[in-house]
Amino acid sequence: MGVARQATDPTAQRHYVQIVSDSVCRSCNASKGARRLYEYWTLSKGCLKAAKYDVPRLAEGKCLKLLYELFDEADVLGVTEDDLHAHFCPRCDLGLVCEKEHSVGKLSPLCLDGVATVVLRGQV
Repeated sequence: MGVARQATDPTAQRHYVQIVSDSVCRSCNASKGARRLYEYWTLSKGCLKAAKYDVPRLAEGKCLKLLYELFDEADVLGVTEDDLHAHFCPRCDLGLVCEKEHSVGKLSPLCLDGVATVVLRGQV
């Protein structure tokens, strides 16, 4: 089953979270719960800077590969920054985290988690 086809599957977001979970150490995975990679890293380390610079390479690499495939199949790789703010931000469930991190209206790793969730929910 392709990644984009999973967007209609009600367990699609759990599938994304599980793939990312399989990429991190047991200790991180246990504390991560159902949070997405950059969401978890931002909240657990207390700042967005950690999500930008401190995510383990293996976990981030697997996540970015999955996100690339998902975004390519959903035809959102060419989305402009303006389109992102106009079409994805209003549907994203990370608004409170972005507000706390003063990143509303700015591109950040949280945008990757947010766009993935919007795509997987079929809201594109």
